Amino acid sequence: MQPKQPGSATVAFISSDDASSVQRIQELEIENRHLKSRLAALAFLGSQPEEQQDEVTATNHALSFNAEYAFDDNRDTALSHKDVSFNSTLHIFHMEYFGIRAAAGNLPGAKLAIRAEKPLSQHATAKIIDTIQRIGYDRLVLHGYSANMDLLARRIGGSDGPDLFCVWHGNFAQLAYKDERAAFQRWLKLQNDGLVSRAHILKQNASEFLTKGFTPLLLNLPPKWNRQRISAPFSTKATTTAFLPSWSDIRKNWHANMLAASKTPAVKKIFYYADTRPLFALEKPVEKIKFDIATHLDVVASVDVIFNVTLIDCHPMVDLEAIACGTPSITARLFLDEIENHPYARLTEVDNPLDADAVARTASKVAEVPHSELAAMMSDYSSNITKTSLSRYREFLRL
Repeated sequence: MQPKQPGSATVAFISSDDASSVQRIQELEIENRHLKSRLAALAFLGSQPEEQQDEVTATNHALSFNAEYAFDDNRDTALSHKDVSFNSTLHIFHMEYFGIRAAAGNLPGAKLAIRAEKPLSQHATAKIIDTIQRIGYDRLVLHGYSANMDLLARRIGGSDGPDLFCVWHGNFAQLAYKDERAAFQRWLKLQNDGLVSRAHILKQNASEFLTKGFTPLLLNLPPKWNRQRISAPFSTKATTTAFLPSWSDIRKNWHANMLAASKTPAVKKIFYYADTRPLFALEKPVEKIKFDIATHLDVVASVDVIFNVTLIDCHPMVDLEAIACGTPSITARLFLDEIENHPYARLTEVDNPLDADAVARTASKVAEVPHSELAAMMSDYSSNITKTSLSRYREFLRL
């Protein structure tokens, strides 16, 4: 499908004398002040140790995004899959939410990253709308939601604009948080106002209650990582390393993962990102390393096993990054419908993420699989999930 010709869509711009727009901006400013705590948790920063929490430090990374938006930034396109059927599709997501940004970035199609915390200026909003109209994207996929995204969706959507598709990268358990709940309510209202062609929640059977809900389950894609590992996982027994790439909050189950890694006999050393410290006496040396988006996949590709047994995640990008890098990742059950039956999923998934012994036993089983067999298993899993993900996104977007 070819993009629309320039001028094919009519878009309403913000006017300085538009009283409703002024009121809307005021509402955005109030709502976005409440996002600071959420950003600190979701921006892959890791939590500060309880006795050293500092709001300025915790939100420093989120506040470092000076640009209001970025079209097709290299970070959002370098690892993307290619598919010409997505040429007129634009994925819109937030700069600060690293997991969602990576998930959207891996998909084929054009990319627009916008900031989440501060309201978009009238100038930035006008430029974004002008670019979308000029290039002629006919499908906009909104990944996650915020007050800024709502503003754009309502200015761009409608009978004369591109079709809007909404993907919620979260689950119902997270609605216990006030800010998450507020964003979800705004997300639902956009749909109830008739501006959305289709919507989806990345949990099995979670989209059935939506007015324009789409099933089956959409799946995230692994990145297009083309480098080779130096050595196969667990091939150097004396120096086997484990890695905990997540931050520490109730979803990520960080302390149980750390304990399990220490209890795994094959593991000799543990690396982690989070700004916290183990609370248990561990049997293995542990080292905190600094997170850097430019080197993150190199780190993932250099270790032998990932511990990412979370509690309520949807489809963690860490697991897919590990697959792309040839590194096995120990996970909780993710309930990814038929993908759950793949031998790699059965090998690496733990039924009870709070059972550190069960997590350690699962890691030990993975360590015992012959290198060639494990590599073939992971390659087949990657191929299956990529094929299924692209097929379902095409169906979702009616491509």
